[in-house]
Amino acid sequence: MRRSVFLLISLSAIFLLPESVLGQSKFEATQASTIEAIARGEAREALSALEAQASEAEKNAASSSSPQRYWVEGANAYREAARAALNLAQLEKAISHASRSLEMAEKAQRPALQTGAIYQLQNSYRAVG
Repeated sequence: MRRSVFLLISLSAIFLLPESVLGQSKFEATQASTIEAIARGEAREALSALEAQASEAEKNAASSSSPQRYWVEGANAYREAARAALNLAQLEKAISHASRSLEMAEKAQRPALQTGAIYQLQNSYRAVG
């Protein structure tokens, strides 16, 4: 009896906790997640969440003896933040985030990440005219 009550309480607590407490974000630093957020009309919320993720990755990279992982996370978050900013016509922010994504991708020495960042940077400059 005690065991089933404990299990029930534990499971209830997990489902009632906010996502931020569980370490999960509604907005992942992926193209699919960002496009879905834009489609749902949540581009502003996605931009804010992605900026926070990117900033956190930068802080972690600066204080880590192995920053590679954090550079990758930051490059992805900044790239997707640039995508969200571009959708919101925040062109300066889109360019800034895409540029920062490229810098972090270069530090990570990941050509695929660099390509994605350059693509976002190109789209951002194209929108300026």
